[in-house]
Amino acid sequence: MKKFLKIVFIMSLNICVLISFCGCNSLNKNKNSISQKVNSEISFLDHEVISMINLLNNINYDKYMVKTIKMDSSSKSEEQGKSGETSSKKEESGGDSEGSNSKQSEGQEQSGQEKSEQEEIFTMSANSIIGDEKQINWEELRSKIESLYSSWPIISIDLQEIDVSTELLNQFEKSMDLVAVAIKENNKDTAIQNLVELYKYLPEFTKSNGNESKKVILECKYNLLICYRYASMQDWEKLNEGISDLKMAFSNIRVDDDDMKGKEINVKNCFVIINGMENLGEIRDESVFFIKYRNLMKEFDNFFV
Repeated sequence: MKKFLKIVFIMSLNICVLISFCGCNSLNKNKNSISQKVNSEISFLDHEVISMINLLNNINYDKYMVKTIKMDSSSKSEEQGKSGETSSKKEESGGDSEGSNSKQSEGQEQSGQEKSEQEEIFTMSANSIIGDEKQINWEELRSKIESLYSSWPIISIDLQEIDVSTELLNQFEKSMDLVAVAIKENNKDTAIQNLVELYKYLPEFTKSNGNESKKVILECKYNLLICYRYASMQDWEKLNEGISDLKMAFSNIRVDDDDMKGKEINVKNCFVIINGMENLGEIRDESVFFIKYRNLMKEFDNFFV
């Protein structure tokens, strides 16, 4: 009897251990799953916030872009000239029927002229920053901030799953509200300021998700965005301070981390660009900064491609 009870006890213990082991595996799988999802959501926020900031100064990473050109007034004048010549020739021919045909032809040419004025020409052109006229697409910005509002509830719930505090989430949403108001009012400077403020929470979210390497890169990007804000304001003294903070943040990158393996070229490229930014306080040119900003931001993005 004792032997039987002993066997039953051992079997029960093994079953408990097995159930516990399976439960732990299931829990770990769930944690890994939510961690991966949050990582993707932070990458989404990263892309969307920087995209909006770039739109405020017409910064695009593509080397070439399609531009739309409408028919100009010179084309209209040429059409009118041709129309006048045709009418004159037909009037010289004489005859009521010919006059009627002349008027009909004139009407057709006028209709064709109006149609040509409505046509648009699409052309490929270099996407340059120097000398580019900054016409802000506020409609696209409004669309983007509304899209961010649509995604935020699910992202917020997932961030709570990795123990991001409710206070931090509320602060992020408040900053998002301020961005929306600035975009609604077409206020460029305030929109930039609030978008940079919005971005500062992303490294904190990543820290809670346990991804140290990505956190460091996001901190570098945040410091670069601060420099962007000062360059937009043409506050060159503050820009110098921002560049010093950027260098300090970049010094925290560890090339021996697993996430940084194979990224040595990116690190070197970033180092060269950041050092070259020290000239900006003396040069004091917004366009030159934006060229270096665009190149550096692309390098930062390549760390997690």
